[in-house]
Amino acid sequence: MFKKIAIPVDNSSISNSCIDMGVDLAKRFNSTLFGSHVYAANLHYKRFTDLEDGLPEKYKEEKELQRQRDLHDVLIGKGLELISSSYLDVFKEKCENARVPFESKLLEGKNFSEIVKDINSSDYELVIIGVTGLGAVNGNLIGSVCERVVRRVNRNIMVLKNAKPIEGKIVVAIDGSGTSFNAVKVAAGLAKEFNTNLEIVSAFDPEYHRVAFKGIADVLSAEAGKIFKFNEQEQLHEDIIDNGMAKLYQNHLEEALEMIKDTGVTASITLLEGKPYYSILKQIEKDEPSLLIVGRTGIHDTGDLDLGSATENLLRLAPCNIIITTNRDSQDDDARLLNRNSVHKGKSGKPSFISQKVDKEFNSSDLTWDDDAKDRVGKIPYFIRGMIIKQIERFTREKGESKVTCSIVDEVKDNWSGQMDLPH
Repeated sequence: MFKKIAIPVDNSSISNSCIDMGVDLAKRFNSTLFGSHVYAANLHYKRFTDLEDGLPEKYKEEKELQRQRDLHDVLIGKGLELISSSYLDVFKEKCENARVPFESKLLEGKNFSEIVKDINSSDYELVIIGVTGLGAVNGNLIGSVCERVVRRVNRNIMVLKNAKPIEGKIVVAIDGSGTSFNAVKVAAGLAKEFNTNLEIVSAFDPEYHRVAFKGIADVLSAEAGKIFKFNEQEQLHEDIIDNGMAKLYQNHLEEALEMIKDTGVTASITLLEGKPYYSILKQIEKDEPSLLIVGRTGIHDTGDLDLGSATENLLRLAPCNIIITTNRDSQDDDARLLNRNSVHKGKSGKPSFISQKVDKEFNSSDLTWDDDAKDRVGKIPYFIRGMIIKQIERFTREKGESKVTCSIVDEVKDNWSGQMDLPH
């Protein structure tokens, strides 16, 4: 599954644990490990020259200054290079003992920047990095290098918080996005290799949607409320939130089970209600898994996020090791979110307010939408609309159809047994 694994090291305790984790994975997946260390000789040289004004007078003569600079360059530059090489020698020795292929990369420059450049210019399938490094202090949840690297690379990245091996339960969190289903694939592959149980969790937050919708209604004037028919919309929204979200997220869980049914992995599903990151955090604190796996971004990503909010909070607060999966493979799944060029026209032939705002949500690469079906679904409050569109499109594909019509929308409504009322 992971043929090329990159591990930046700094000789900290957690960094050495990253090496051990990498060696274990490499033995199981026949991977090649790539170890890197960054040293900052030029930065030290600049600091040295900045301090020259404070030297005793006998050292300020230009000839003596140059001698000191040359000496510093040898001691610091070459010394840092030798020290860095020794870090990688330790890595190399562990790989040789385990008979794991290894390549080393000695980099000079700003630590996080050089690590990011290396990762983004290479085809690594997994990066393993410690949550903190040599500069860690008590109470520090995540080191600056780790956080900057995680935000700037779009790869599967494992952030190690402890030296525990992968054993016991693995938990993967999903929200219906293509990225989260990528996480399920990674989780199933690891659960199978390590012969451990997998729990798939999904969390929805009905209270947030109620509060947000009420907030919008409260700021509208009475006249605007009539134009947007907010009394009708509010009742519709309550029906959807109260009765539909649990069904939608349960469908996500069942779809995840269907994805991995032929892998031989034992998996359970758990539906959670509440603030997603908080609900997931409480669940993993109860289950005490060895590994949490989440997608880099979620269902609300419009293509410009480095991390989703739930993932960011779990990265900081989850007590276990965590893998954040790439969204590179889900670009086709989510391409409609990035296509903002088409404008849907209503029955009159003119662009309508609703269609201009939501038409980008109907840009599936393999399906078309009937205009009446678009208008109907476009009336659904935006908080939940995207998830309902996904369900309708999934149902359409299962029927073998290439176009979403009002009759298909009615079938979806009927299949939900009245749990959710779609607009007419």
